[in-house]
Amino acid sequence: MSLFAVPLLAANLIHTNAVENGQATTNYILDSPFLRVMVSPQRGGGITKLFFKKAKLFLNDGLSFTEQVYHHFPVKDQIVEDFESLEQTGFTVEQAGNDTKSKVVSLTLSALSANITNLQLLKTYRLADKECALYIDYSLRNTGLSDINAGLWVHTHLRTVGANSAERNIFFTPTSTGITNITHLRAVPVSEYYWVLDPPLNWKAHIGLESGVGTALVTDYAPLSCFRDWYELNGNRSSTDLVFRQQKIHPQEAWTTKIALIPFRDMNRVDGVINDKIVYAVSYAAAGMDSNHQAKVSLSLAFPLPYPDNLGCKLWLQSTNNMPLTYPGPASFHDTNTQSLILQSTASVKAGTSVHFSNIFRKPVDGIYNYTLQLYDCNGLYGQATMPIAIGDVATNLVIQPMETMPTGEECIRPYKMLRRKIPDSLSESFKK
Repeated sequence: MSLFAVPLLAANLIHTNAVENGQATTNYILDSPFLRVMVSPQRGGGITKLFFKKAKLFLNDGLSFTEQVYHHFPVKDQIVEDFESLEQTGFTVEQAGNDTKSKVVSLTLSALSANITNLQLLKTYRLADKECALYIDYSLRNTGLSDINAGLWVHTHLRTVGANSAERNIFFTPTSTGITNITHLRAVPVSEYYWVLDPPLNWKAHIGLESGVGTALVTDYAPLSCFRDWYELNGNRSSTDLVFRQQKIHPQEAWTTKIALIPFRDMNRVDGVINDKIVYAVSYAAAGMDSNHQAKVSLSLAFPLPYPDNLGCKLWLQSTNNMPLTYPGPASFHDTNTQSLILQSTASVKAGTSVHFSNIFRKPVDGIYNYTLQLYDCNGLYGQATMPIAIGDVATNLVIQPMETMPTGEECIRPYKMLRRKIPDSLSESFKK
């Protein structure tokens, strides 16, 4: 029987013996009721297999969650950058085991940089017994006696691998002008690389087009520099990369950040993540309903955590100029309200499941609007998100407002060089001080 077919009902850690590069080694499997994650310490501490039990599909195609560390520094009137890949570096297992009280299984690994003296990278994988999510904690530690400037680049190689191992995937990325989606495999992307500098939001997602299974990546926003997607133009491999800004790390201190990976199923798009946990999608259709000036709105929610009590949701349509909503038709009128409740419902959900709602509502005149999705639990408002939406035949240049969190650290300059763009003045000025 395949180890990935063994059912376990609680979080657990399994050791397996393997031979890699002609040497005997030990791999580790973190297991929960939702996910099974195989980690190879000798291959950059990366994930070799990421299996979503609820969907019976793998969510990676290649060695996932390997890193580069980098730093940039001035030499005369130039800014020089130094990148070091840790993909083939052997990581040391610092800690492995189960916390029976919190029912969390974790694995901590570490490696020293060969290029940046006294820089140590630690990463911890965590699976919870009752949560459909994988958490990865990162720490760049300065073991020396003087300041270190260093940044982090994470390669994920996440994509849904279907039954024929060649499932098309759609990759969703928030940009300042809306949510972009790129389909890879049989619909060849325009470019091998797709960059988003200074993303307005802190998440990325992909979905298998045939299976409706995917993952959302959620990370800290303040140190996030950019996203990069890589697509194999003549094949079916890809990677979503997260690049974190260079940070100043004081002696004997550490800079930390984290990534949450949230698997889901029964979804066909992603528009956001509420409270860094609940993945949602909102779609609008007016086909066949325009004669009655009506439209249909659909809402999908994917939950990593169980909510045994009813979780309520409200979806509001709002004007962008704080003016009352206007509706078409023979009896055209100005509403006295600047927003309209277009969907309301409740659900009791289990971890690792998705729920779907829809409603018919009166369509306002064509234009750009906002929608606000609100979720309520027994304690009141749990979380909310506001995004732009285009209704009718209008330009779809939707402006997404960036998160209010202030950036920390210095931009990674490699994307600017590769895209042949001017390095930000703020970065250049920082080297003159």
